[in-house]
Amino acid sequence: MIIKREDAEKLLGITFSTDQAALVDMLIPYLQSMVIKYCNNSFLNHNIYLTASTISFSDDTITDSNAGFVDAYFVAGDYKIRGSKLNDGHVEVSEVAAGALTVNTASLKDNSLITEAADNIITITKVDFPEDIKPVFARLINYYLNQKSAGVKSESLPGGYSVVYQNEREAMNAFNQWAKPFQ
Repeated sequence: MIIKREDAEKLLGITFSTDQAALVDMLIPYLQSMVIKYCNNSFLNHNIYLTASTISFSDDTITDSNAGFVDAYFVAGDYKIRGSKLNDGHVEVSEVAAGALTVNTASLKDNSLITEAADNIITITKVDFPEDIKPVFARLINYYLNQKSAGVKSESLPGGYSVVYQNEREAMNAFNQWAKPFQ
């Protein structure tokens, strides 16, 4: 994942309340997906991948009957799955063995992989988010936590106090440096 809640707190210089922490944990995968789509960039490391028809899925495990994960230099972290019938998308891998990847099920939409036998040619590629995206992503989290009423661009009070709110488009523009052209 781009950032963990604890790192967002450090970068923002705040501590989330219990309610905010639960919301942030829920928001991170959704915002990450939104950033990936906005940037048209899956942040793939094309040097670390495995393509095989021997890959299967069940519960929290991705299995390769050819035991190729270690030889392909897989390590714990984020990966993108392509070519499966039911499990395409980003996953967070917590443990790597020659023939098995253990997936952090909290990173999955339905908290588990969908059982799928090995029969398709599946590619699993390492995802490497750049370090400098973390503070920008932390600010996006903060934006969503502090959204004001939709449509209100600014407010002014007597005595000279005024505030201008950022809209969602402006918040996303900060990610333009990682955007790839659409083809």
